[in-house]
Amino acid sequence: MKSKFLFISLTVLLFSCLGKDKKWMISGYSDKYWDVYRMHNRFYVKARYGYHFKNDGTCIYYSYSKNEIKGNFKRDKFDFGDVIYPETWSIKNGSVINILGLDYRLLHLSEHKMIVVNAVNKQDTMYLKLSDRQN
Repeated sequence: MKSKFLFISLTVLLFSCLGKDKKWMISGYSDKYWDVYRMHNRFYVKARYGYHFKNDGTCIYYSYSKNEIKGNFKRDKFDFGDVIYPETWSIKNGSVINILGLDYRLLHLSEHKMIVVNAVNKQDTMYLKLSDRQN
């Protein structure tokens, strides 16, 4: 009986630690910006969109304004129009990331790269790369 309780306790502890490790890889100690390079099976040479994952669970979706001639770089908060998404993110069950209210399965996660697929629409796959610009 005691060994069964110990096994269950250690298993719960292990999975909770894995979730925190993934959270740290995504948001760091405070926040991280991630560039989106592939969405809906369209490949982008340059990032056109990005996420700002904050450690407190806040997530902002951006489109990038780039003026190549002047060298300006600007993140503009994406306007979804009449559709309202919660500006949050979280890790669920250790293998699912909820971004702006949508569940994505984590196919790959490292400190510099993330590949996720929409849990409902398998055609919606995103490749995210840690942005070179973290400000």
